[in-house]
Amino acid sequence: STKIPTAAENISTNVVDNSRVEMVWTQDPAFATSSYVILKSGTSIGTAATTTFTDSGYSPEAGSCYTISYTDACNNKSPASIEACPINLSGSLQPDNVINLSWTPYGGWKNGVDHYIVEKFSEQGTLLQTFDTGLATVLTDDEEDLVNQVYLYRVTAFPVDAGLVNSTSNTITVIKEPN
Repeated sequence: STKIPTAAENISTNVVDNSRVEMVWTQDPAFATSSYVILKSGTSIGTAATTTFTDSGYSPEAGSCYTISYTDACNNKSPASIEACPINLSGSLQPDNVINLSWTPYGGWKNGVDHYIVEKFSEQGTLLQTFDTGLATVLTDDEEDLVNQVYLYRVTAFPVDAGLVNSTSNTITVIKEPN
């Protein structure tokens, strides 16, 4: 066949330990794949035989984005997928100990994000609170806590389409000033 394969779709990215990104995506089953090529900010970083790949050279500060293309069994090359950029979470502490969080919107899914959840953990990793922000990409955490001073935050994006893997951000640490 000389039919051009459809692009890979619905790329989910999960930042693990702030040092690597695990990706998983979907592909039209009408095309048998021989290999996938993963590009990071336009440069090839590897190939995969399945619809998963891990980039071990990730850094939240670099702001990397990924595209995927593949060659089918008839040696036809697909167009590049939409760009999938891992959610990049940042935060700041205000003089009144209010924490402001913001993150980049996730765009790796064909039909988009349904909502975001922000998870707040103690220094020991205990989940303290979750915030459903809807589609907002900012959160002000002004909760008073007389026990914890160090907080870890992570954002999870939930896709509109059921059956896709959620995407998670890097984890940040915020230390409140003692009162």
